[in-house]
Amino acid sequence: MALVEPLVEIAKASGCSDLAACRNVVQAAAEEQRSLIYSLLESRLVDETAFLKGVSRWLEIPWWSEPITGVPGPLREKVPAKTALRYHVVPLQEDEHGISIAFYDPFDLLARQTLASSLHQRIIYVMSTRTQIVQALRQGYGVGAETFEAILEGRSEEELGLDMRQKPTFSISMIPKLRSSNSSTRFCAKHSNNGRRISTSNRSRMIFGFAIGLMAFYTTCLCRQISKCSRLL
Repeated sequence: MALVEPLVEIAKASGCSDLAACRNVVQAAAEEQRSLIYSLLESRLVDETAFLKGVSRWLEIPWWSEPITGVPGPLREKVPAKTALRYHVVPLQEDEHGISIAFYDPFDLLARQTLASSLHQRIIYVMSTRTQIVQALRQGYGVGAETFEAILEGRSEEELGLDMRQKPTFSISMIPKLRSSNSSTRFCAKHSNNGRRISTSNRSRMIFGFAIGLMAFYTTCLCRQISKCSRLL
């Protein structure tokens, strides 16, 4: 629950007017081991861009302000559709400094672990809006609309009977208009019990990722305090 108040404060700074409802959403997500960032965005209580920019400043993660128009072939091979769509990450570019990857949920430590184990090079994380990342995934990986929505709901490729190694077959007709919530059926519906439940395997991974995320958060705060004390000495 250590992340609840900082995220509520960021929501307040980004223009959220109903802080009580915002706090309830975050607390419910924490208790149910769901993504705090995802739940807040789904609640529509916060402005997506302003809120995520606030999170990026808080965690000192660079913000990607340029349009994400697609995913080049070589980067699709390094970050295949199976990984990109499961963890909502988009590879942006690669140079001598490493590979840049955009995400909108910096607390998804399972995504970071998966990328670190599959990419044997330096990973430079940047944040962007969920809307832009979702659109880039649709365009860059060429997955049909129904399949894409099912994956965002947390269903695995085994449940869907998919081979996510398939080559892109994208066409403009495959991109439906982005709804304001991006998907009407998700992990939850405004943090009530009416939302569709995620699969057991995905839930276990999310619980593990959430625990690791809290550990990383405490470690980051401790390092910052040590750094501040060192400068004062």
